[in-house]
Amino acid sequence: MREDIIIGKLAEVGACKYFKSKKPDFTIYERSKKSYSADLKLGNMRIHVKSQSKESVRKYGHSWLFQRSDQIVRNATPFDFLVLTCVDLDKLEVTILKIIRAREINRWGECRVPRYRHSKVALYLKEIQDGYDH
Repeated sequence: MREDIIIGKLAEVGACKYFKSKKPDFTIYERSKKSYSADLKLGNMRIHVKSQSKESVRKYGHSWLFQRSDQIVRNATPFDFLVLTCVDLDKLEVTILKIIRAREINRWGECRVPRYRHSKVALYLKEIQDGYDH
């Protein structure tokens, strides 16, 4: 859990540097207070930063999990964008793999980990056809 938080916060720092935005929110929220709100706001754009560790990439390929109830999955607006990242904890490097308007995602996959399938869906990089590539 701690490592997941660190990976997520590093990804937000990387996105802030990319967009030349303000510093990310380093508040760590309890599960009950976690929200699906954007990590960054740039004008009307709502930027949702999704992170994955290099270790996770080795196990599952480039993929990111979302709650089935997340508005990004159910009803994204034209202003919602995803920044899909890979974080190398050893080098403290963040690679932005793709920036995509959430509404352009037309295929959510099933999680490869069976225990998450009831509550989460996955987004696999190889299945995204549209959007801005890096």
